[in-house]
Amino acid sequence: MTPAIDENAEARQFALEASLDGICGIIRNRRFRAKAPHFGYPLEQPVVWVKYGDPWMEAEADMQRLAWQLVRDERQAGRCNPGIYIPEVFKTFPNPRDPSIFVVVMELVKGTVLEKSVYAKPRGSLHPVEQCYDLIAEAIQLLRRMPVPHDATPGPYTPNHELRLISHPLFKDQRAGIVFQNIEELEGHINGVPIVSAAPGAPPTVALERELVFAYSDIHDHNFMFNRDHEGILRLYVIDFGHASFLPVSLLAHVVLQNFGCSTPKHIAKRIGATLPVTNIEALGHAAKMLARVRREAGLSRRDSACSLTPVEGLQDQELSAWCRW
Repeated sequence: MTPAIDENAEARQFALEASLDGICGIIRNRRFRAKAPHFGYPLEQPVVWVKYGDPWMEAEADMQRLAWQLVRDERQAGRCNPGIYIPEVFKTFPNPRDPSIFVVVMELVKGTVLEKSVYAKPRGSLHPVEQCYDLIAEAIQLLRRMPVPHDATPGPYTPNHELRLISHPLFKDQRAGIVFQNIEELEGHINGVPIVSAAPGAPPTVALERELVFAYSDIHDHNFMFNRDHEGILRLYVIDFGHASFLPVSLLAHVVLQNFGCSTPKHIAKRIGATLPVTNIEALGHAAKMLARVRREAGLSRRDSACSLTPVEGLQDQELSAWCRW
């Protein structure tokens, strides 16, 4: 087999040698001006892409590294679609000037996001619409098959356990309130929520799978970019891993099979929906609606929370107290 060409060699070397002061100086100026938390670097002629954010950005970068390695290995071995790519993470570091900011330096992808690729009116689509959705569905399934680290817990896989908070549309502000040590804790948290608004009778509860899978849970148009290589072959780049976690597969089904105001999940569901479980869809949808109306602590045990709640319209005081199962 002919060795694969290292397309990122020059950019990787540039990133490793790049001045931290130069990058952090730009971040400081951008924050004062309320700019988006990412930019090409150097600004005049970008070679790499820089993202920055809260300390949980480290967990995002670690999940992106896992995805990049899997996809690269599978692609080079001929075991997946050759058009699936993940941007390589070159370097990460806490901002020396402000440790509350974590910085990720990665591969710069030049292309168009899904929305502009398939809805580029009035000119029509830049790329074949069905092929774009096929690639996204294949990428999600490929990541789902990733071997799970033996010490993984529900959430992103990163050495710092305090950063293993799940980011997922199920939760208030799309982030869980605590780190879950195992699937049982996650299940108990979810089942501690729907009791308030359930119809008469037993409330809907989830029975999560006891295995974890790599769940890419932010199926939004702007997270998928497309371009073509020098031979004209269409490439997909999955570019954002802030909502990537190891989760029971029902939580992946929740984002693929539910409607979150974006048309992309509908197209993905048509392709891979039959491979996903539906037994927990109703209960998860119910829990998501209730979690959106209270603080993140709802559903947590006394060990994890003082059960501080915000008022919920239409609920009485005695009903609010039911949120905590002590």
